[in-house]
Amino acid sequence: SAPTIFCICYFGFRYLPILHESEPVYICHDKAMDKSFYKGSYRDDGLNEPNYGWIVGKFKDEAPRKNNDVEIKYWEFEVGLTEHPTKESTIIECTFILSGKVKGIVAGKVIILNAGDYIVIEPGVSNNLVTEILEKATGLTIKAPSDPTAKKVLES
Repeated sequence: SAPTIFCICYFGFRYLPILHESEPVYICHDKAMDKSFYKGSYRDDGLNEPNYGWIVGKFKDEAPRKNNDVEIKYWEFEVGLTEHPTKESTIIECTFILSGKVKGIVAGKVIILNAGDYIVIEPGVSNNLVTEILEKATGLTIKAPSDPTAKKVLES
């Protein structure tokens, strides 16, 4: 068995190796990754990376988060009306409300989603799940497959 080597990551500027059982693993600020997995904070990654909340999908830089099969987004909204557009997509979408309460429109019907609710939307259905935020809200949206060109914004 190989010795375990512990290292410190200074200010998140680089990943330093930790050897465990002869396999390199990289750890920095409670994130770990190798070629087969990535461990991170969906909130930190979603709010602080350049893809506007998207934490998995075709548009990410490296595997395993770079993935053609699925897109995952973490989002947060404050109370009030949003500028989020109504859209139609060619891929399936599933959104989970983690906290709060939102008002949206799906297929022309007004809906209210509360913490703990989820909704699955088939391709080709017009929707805007966050026309208004009734209580500060957080959620996860999952789309499959990953296709950044699948969304078509509809005229208001």
